[in-house]
Amino acid sequence: MKEKFRNIGIMGTGNMGQAIIKGLKAADFKKNILIIDKDKRKSKKISKKLKVKEAADLESLIKMANIIIICIKPQDIDSLISKMSRFKLKNKLIISIAAGVSTAYLLKKLKARVAIIRVMPNINAFAQRSVNAICKGKHAEKKDLIAAHTIFGVLGENFIVSEKKMDIVTAISGSGPAYVALFIKALSLAAKKNGLSFSEAEKIIAQTLEGTLKMLKEHKIKPEDFIKKVKSKGGTTEAAFEILKRKGFESIILEAVCAAKERSLKLGKK
Repeated sequence: MKEKFRNIGIMGTGNMGQAIIKGLKAADFKKNILIIDKDKRKSKKISKKLKVKEAADLESLIKMANIIIICIKPQDIDSLISKMSRFKLKNKLIISIAAGVSTAYLLKKLKARVAIIRVMPNINAFAQRSVNAICKGKHAEKKDLIAAHTIFGVLGENFIVSEKKMDIVTAISGSGPAYVALFIKALSLAAKKNGLSFSEAEKIIAQTLEGTLKMLKEHKIKPEDFIKKVKSKGGTTEAAFEILKRKGFESIILEAVCAAKERSLKLGKK
């Protein structure tokens, strides 16, 4: 399979760019990786740190790579795409992880009939536990989708979705790890205030979350049914849930997710 990936060019070496590089290296794609960043000092540093090749410039990367992964912020996309459009992109596969930027927008700006796949991974790619939402552009074929599946499959689990769902996926799985981390922080603070050390609390909470996820996934229990198993009448969980309900916990989550989705729409290029 690796023969099909002559070179994978990665544009942008921020958190997600580095996570993808590390995931590909772990899957033994290291000989096929080229990187570039608008910050030359940064790309040189990452090249040495992760032991991958640094392309001399954008033109060199495009010429050498048959698969190009765009790992930059949506606000920087116009400048990059404008530069890319000057070069031959025929027979290239372009994969973009830029939040909110549609495949149609990329095609319009590139002014070329090129295969584009859009992917929304998340930060858990660093642990090969990413959620990767994938959708294909107008000219992408089955082989392009397979290539994207292969590359991002080493980072976690892939989900094919329609492009119109990408903004809500961004709000759920893209931002989701931070929601979970905030929940852990809040529980840790509550535990510390009631006598546990942070160290004790974090270990107990982490194991609680892992066990809960395993129960839900392996035993295929719906969340509402799982809650019923834990929340006995007159018990401690019921007391906690009375507060969560009174404070509008579910409404707060809904409002937060909607805000993240709207921000994705505003940041994006359609």
